[in-house]
Amino acid sequence: MSEHEKKGTAVISSVEKFFKQFPALPVGFREFLVTIAPWLALIFGIIGITGVVFGGFRIYWTPLGSVISLVGIVTSILLLMAYPKLVKKQAKGWEYVFWAMVVSAISAVVAIIYSFNLFPALVIAAGLYLLFQIKQYYK
Repeated sequence: MSEHEKKGTAVISSVEKFFKQFPALPVGFREFLVTIAPWLALIFGIIGITGVVFGGFRIYWTPLGSVISLVGIVTSILLLMAYPKLVKKQAKGWEYVFWAMVVSAISAVVAIIYSFNLFPALVIAAGLYLLFQIKQYYK
């Protein structure tokens, strides 16, 4: 394992420790999430790319808008990369979704700083909770 992979694993482990404190979801619901996860990644990846390409670059010609657009592109690409691996229940697909959420947290921080909007941060926290609930299904 490379040094980069070790650092990534350390980040995932530290975030996982936090979310393990919360109650586990019922097995049936976790299995349902595993079933729909690839499709959610595909749908949100396509929506994200489409939104940035057709709307974001025309709307966001400011430095802040550029950061948000870049975050959207990176997040969407990671979700699209996750799709085939999630279908096969490969751990790498789960990791791509995790990193997509970490990258999208940048937008949440920007939302908090510029508009005092906590909603994106709450969505990411809920998404990470759900993501760690299904981690065991990916090998």
